[in-house]
Amino acid sequence: MNLQQYLMEQGFIINDVMSFDNQGEIVLSTGFVKNQIFVIIDHLSIFEIQFDYKRYCQKQNEWMKQYDFVYRFVENDLETAKLFLEYTDSDVDYNDMRTFNREASVIDPSPMECLFEERFAEAYGEEAYQYFR
Repeated sequence: MNLQQYLMEQGFIINDVMSFDNQGEIVLSTGFVKNQIFVIIDHLSIFEIQFDYKRYCQKQNEWMKQYDFVYRFVENDLETAKLFLEYTDSDVDYNDMRTFNREASVIDPSPMECLFEERFAEAYGEEAYQYFR
């Protein structure tokens, strides 16, 4: 399975194509969307062709303003894409998370800290929290 097939299997649809030429014959990137998540897949041709990078950055900035989450991957890196797309902020309810040694008067940890603590406990067990001190 390639990255495009994976995205479509996850419910993403092709939304935009960034091509080198006006005829769309040399595709540099393909954009996929699902809800407010936008995924840019850079095709290998992007490494072989000189193109207007300023135009490319402008397009990427438009996508970043339009969507809540924007990810960019190289087409042959399925594993990295899966790693990043497995969890998005919309998948996690941070308000319901309890973390180690937090009092009501202490500011809640960041979402990244919450996820780190969860993964740490999964890997090493909750008894390993003692090593944080």
